[in-house]
Amino acid sequence: METSSPFRAGRWKVVFLEQNHEGLDIWRLGFEKLRVPKMFDILADSFERGDMSMLYDSEECARCLGRVGGRKRRMTDGKVQAARKLFASGTAPLEVAHSLGVSVPTLYRWVPASSRT
Repeated sequence: METSSPFRAGRWKVVFLEQNHEGLDIWRLGFEKLRVPKMFDILADSFERGDMSMLYDSEECARCLGRVGGRKRRMTDGKVQAARKLFASGTAPLEVAHSLGVSVPTLYRWVPASSRT
């Protein structure tokens, strides 16, 4: 009979078996042996949530790699500089927003009034 206890060594927890069943099936069906053991850092995953931990979340991994979720920026650095030049030449905000393909609130968010003077 195989044991369901994980192996712990220092800050690491290694899991060889997994319970993939819910409800009363956890009593009727046994553990499944993993082809490759899962390793978890106990210090980084202090609540031992394993796979459900935020540490192992795909968004968190993406942030570690320098990627940020959400839509792409509509106002690039080049558009911000172009907007400042248009404002300096006296162009109306509605025309500046229309020429850059953004809304007036987006334009004001990226080029506040204090930087237009």
